[in-house]
Amino acid sequence: MEQAGVLRAGGFACRGGRVLAAGCLVAVAAVLGPGVALPAGAAMRAVPTGRHSPVAAPAWTGVEAPLPAGQKTSALFGVTCLSTTCIAVGENILTGSGSSWTASPDPLPANAARYVPDAQLYQVSCWSASGCVAAGEYTPKSGPATLPLLAVKHGSAWKAVSVPLPANASQGGESLDGFFAVGCQSASTCLAAGYYTDTSDQMQGLLEIGRASCRERV
Repeated sequence: MEQAGVLRAGGFACRGGRVLAAGCLVAVAAVLGPGVALPAGAAMRAVPTGRHSPVAAPAWTGVEAPLPAGQKTSALFGVTCLSTTCIAVGENILTGSGSSWTASPDPLPANAARYVPDAQLYQVSCWSASGCVAAGEYTPKSGPATLPLLAVKHGSAWKAVSVPLPANASQGGESLDGFFAVGCQSASTCLAAGYYTDTSDQMQGLLEIGRASCRERV
């Protein structure tokens, strides 16, 4: 049963300026994120619940993400940070930190439909500041409703690379194919995970093993 005056989020409970959890330090700001109202009297601070000493809660600031030229709306789904620079991906790509960000459109294959936004990148992984892979999906001009998309960064430029589908993948106009996740240990070791629709109209798991701009389907 919920207790009156208790706000619960991410498995933690906040009441009267205290965050209740067992054996750890919890900052309510990190759990709730920006833009979430706290109960009366609740403080944005860490509360010791074990043997540790209190630490300062992280400060969060909402920043309006810039848009690439010609794009009026956007959504962001994934982020990674290296040193002092972060990359956020979604319906466009952002590079920067703090309140300083540079927006660029998602790179698209030649067969992509041309309306904005026409691609979504859900996750990004980097092995260096100049080397990254982002994974998602895009809408093609014809064929399946969506196709997998891998965007590879070399230096400051992003490039869409082709993604082979298994031999039993459907080419029907209502079939859905794409990636949800990607991880890279180095430029020679990357793995993207997602889904595709087979010729029996069943959804199947899809793995792509890659070396920078080269991939091997498994």
